[in-house]
Amino acid sequence: MNIREATFEWMRARGIRYIFGNPGSTELPFLVNLPDGVRYVLALQESIALAMADGYAQASGQPALINLHVAPGLGNAMGVLFTALKNRAPLIVTCGQQDTRHIFHEPLLSGDLVGMARPVTKWAYEVKHAADVPDALEQAYHLAMTPPRGPVFVSIPMNFWDAPAEPPRLKTLHAPDAPQGLDAVVDALASAQKPALVCGAGVGGAGAIAEAVALAEKLGCAVYHAPLNARMGFPTRHPLYEGMLLPATPRLMQALSQHDFVLVVGAPVFLLYPYFPGGMLPPGVRAMLITDDPQEASRAPVERACVGDIRLSLIHL
Repeated sequence: MNIREATFEWMRARGIRYIFGNPGSTELPFLVNLPDGVRYVLALQESIALAMADGYAQASGQPALINLHVAPGLGNAMGVLFTALKNRAPLIVTCGQQDTRHIFHEPLLSGDLVGMARPVTKWAYEVKHAADVPDALEQAYHLAMTPPRGPVFVSIPMNFWDAPAEPPRLKTLHAPDAPQGLDAVVDALASAQKPALVCGAGVGGAGAIAEAVALAEKLGCAVYHAPLNARMGFPTRHPLYEGMLLPATPRLMQALSQHDFVLVVGAPVFLLYPYFPGGMLPPGVRAMLITDDPQEASRAPVERACVGDIRLSLIHL
């Protein structure tokens, strides 16, 4: 599977059946062999493509995918993109960037796409590594759909589409008061043989340290501070406290491999410093997240994330 095929699989899984756009040479590697379930809605200018996508997203309540043509195409769409932001239309706006192998020389049609898009979108990002394209689109999907809804932007270099890829990883995000949200966390904690609680600065910021202590004592589970924690989220002298996780994948694996379920509360999963290959969680260890930050939730490598009030969530557990 390559990045293009993984993207089409992600679109199928997310029910995205249309691509709105006005394609150019930079976008053609993405549009090769469009699957039968995807229809390209062609416009003769990017502002029209984005306006059609805005209308579709508002009428359907579903995110619309738009593909713009490099810096000039993004420039053509800026006015309508501003309107979409005010309309709170859930748009996933992708834009072709020039080939990274000569981007240093500022080839024709290249530009600071993120800098252009940031003022008129909820979130703007340029993918740095080809393997991250499906995850970046999944994050964009959640951010576009998280209230207040709005357009998000992903710049994708044209030489990434034929690179090898893993199948797309879909995440489930819920508000903590949704029955299928916290109920799933409760069930996971109840079925775990050796759960762990990872408390971040968000626990202390929400004034929820007492609630975190009550949950840990109810479960009798080990408690860690998240890596590089900026604020206390759990009493460091409590007998269940096991220390702060280190911001390096091998040490995370070492500490968390003794557990079968990890609940992270009020922290990203996970803040790292040196790069090491591999995932952030040991194979076979389930993980869920409770956070008040939709962006953290959308990129977390967990099976389920709940976005909302941290203190109330801990009380309900």
